[in-house]
Amino acid sequence: MSPPIDMVELWVERLRIGSPPQRARAASFLSRLQIAARGSAKPRGDLSRPAASAFPKDISDNAISAALAGLTDETAAVRREVAFSLGQWGDDRSVAILGRLLLGPHRDPEVEVRRAAIAALGTIGGANAVAILSSVTEDRQDTPDTLRQEALMS
Repeated sequence: MSPPIDMVELWVERLRIGSPPQRARAASFLSRLQIAARGSAKPRGDLSRPAASAFPKDISDNAISAALAGLTDETAAVRREVAFSLGQWGDDRSVAILGRLLLGPHRDPEVEVRRAAIAALGTIGGANAVAILSSVTEDRQDTPDTLRQEALMS
C-alpha cells in the first residue's frame, strides 16, 4: 500500500526548504514511509537486487531530486538522513553521488555521513555499489578502519 501522495509531497517540500532539523526529519520520515509502503526494509548487504520504490514514479522522482540536493546540505544530520533514505529508495541514480561522499577530494568530512552512505550502497546493491564499497575497503589513507570494515560487511 502506497502512502498518501499529499503526505509524501509535504515531506518532500520540507526536505527542500525546511530548517535543518525539519530537513533531517523529512528525510527520515520519507525513508520510513518508503519502508512502510514496501512492507519492510530491504536487508542491508543484499547486493543481488536493487530495492524497489513504493512511491509513485513522479513523487519518487521529486523526492529523489530533493534528497540528492540534500546531500550538499551544510548540516551533517541532514546529509546522514538523506544518505540513509536514498538507500531505502534503492534508486540507481544515487549510487555515484553516494560514492562521492566516500571517495575522492569531495568526500564528506563527517564519519556519520560516510557510514550512512556505506549502508545505503549496501542496501541499493548492484555492480556499481559493490565497486564503490570495494574501493572504500582499499582506501587506507583517507578512510578510517571502522568505515573500511563496514564497507566490507555491507
